[in-house]
Amino acid sequence: MQPAEKSVLPDNISDRSSAEVEETGTFTSLRIRNFRFLFGGTTLSYAAQWVQQVTLGWLVYDLTGSGTILGSINMLRSIVALSMIPLAGVLIDRLQRRRLLMIENGWLFTITLALGLLLIWTSAHIISLCLCFLFRHDTNN
Repeated sequence: MQPAEKSVLPDNISDRSSAEVEETGTFTSLRIRNFRFLFGGTTLSYAAQWVQQVTLGWLVYDLTGSGTILGSINMLRSIVALSMIPLAGVLIDRLQRRRLLMIENGWLFTITLALGLLLIWTSAHIISLCLCFLFRHDTNN
């Protein structure tokens, strides 16, 4: 008579068949439709923000030829982002995440559209770029 084999599973977990065990893997989360939307939208949003950051920096340097002004505008951008932290904390605690993301991306779209139209219809001025950096708080700073 052989001794009974002891289960390696904890007492509160029953043996499940392999069909009941969820598959895990690197890209398993992409099976969820809403996560695919979040992942794709976040990827595109960050890519657009990076392109815009480089483009605006290039435009500032092209307009002024001054690395000091370019550095000052980037400092302004960082100060604005840091000053938004307390407000962002309050909003994160009080609003639903989905609504907050929709508001934030809508705001970034509006500022980007306004700057684009301003650059198309008028000549670029350093003041308009400063205002853009002032009102455009990046989430990926």
